[in-house]
Amino acid sequence: MNRVYIVEDESFLRELYYDYFPLALPEFDLVRVAEEDREALRECKRLRPDVILLDITQPKISGLKLLKILKRLYPEIKVGFYTGSACLESIKEAVNGGADGFIEKSGGMEQMKTALRALFSGEKYYSPNVLKQINLFKSSDLLDAPMAS
Repeated sequence: MNRVYIVEDESFLRELYYDYFPLALPEFDLVRVAEEDREALRECKRLRPDVILLDITQPKISGLKLLKILKRLYPEIKVGFYTGSACLESIKEAVNGGADGFIEKSGGMEQMKTALRALFSGEKYYSPNVLKQINLFKSSDLLDAPMAS
């Protein structure tokens, strides 16, 4: 089963994910929706998700810092962002930090579904607006690492 772990500090979104996944995404096993970053660090070893979706803005450790920690501890786990904070600097830091995807919350749950399917098939996924920004700074040589889309 495709195991998904989400870190989301907004309680109404956590509840939405638990309701949405069984109905609209039955091919994915939502193993946990954690309220904060430290829970994710404690639980990843035990729950062994295949994909983790983070929000950039977190109360204790930013999602961008958490990405680096998760990639170091669990390089086999795909880590992406599902966030409302898609500014150029955040995208650049996420891509350079090894993010496997970057999805804007404004794209809705359908875009999350598309992204999860891509990540589970071994592809990277970026929202259309995020991909435009990546292509802009990629063409101007602002990225440290090559991009695959």
